[in-house]
Amino acid sequence: MAEGDKDYIQEISCTHLQPFTDLGAKHMVTGYDHLLFLAGVIFILYQLKGIALYVSLFAVGHSVTMVYSVCAGLNVNAYP
Repeated sequence: MAEGDKDYIQEISCTHLQPFTDLGAKHMVTGYDHLLFLAGVIFILYQLKGIALYVSLFAVGHSVTMVYSVCAGLNVNAYP
């Protein structure tokens, strides 16, 4: 995470959803793994409905696991 983003997160309150939505969107656009995932989905699924469903389910699953890990206080070493 960029140093500026760390400072930004520390300044905001958890009751405001918009700053976290903005950071999530920035993460999706700048994260090469997310861009490769979307490219792969587009090559595998040809109908827009299927792409939208697959990406939406991935986003929901990703969000649920992130919220759970924060609420449960789970920590993972980034450098195993």
